[in-house]
Amino acid sequence: THVLEVAEKLCDKVAIIKGGKLIRSGAMEEVKGDDSLEEVFLELEGEVC
Repeated sequence: THVLEVAEKLCDKVAIIKGGKLIRSGAMEEVKGDDSLEEVFLELEGEVC
């Protein structure tokens, strides 16, 4: 899903893909830590651009 809030509630594992490349994956809690999934995505988006 592209709805990160839904993914946080429903998924145990997550993968973030940009431009066909895997940027980060793993257990939801490992990937997001203390942040929201949206915050992690936006942080990674800045690193990739």
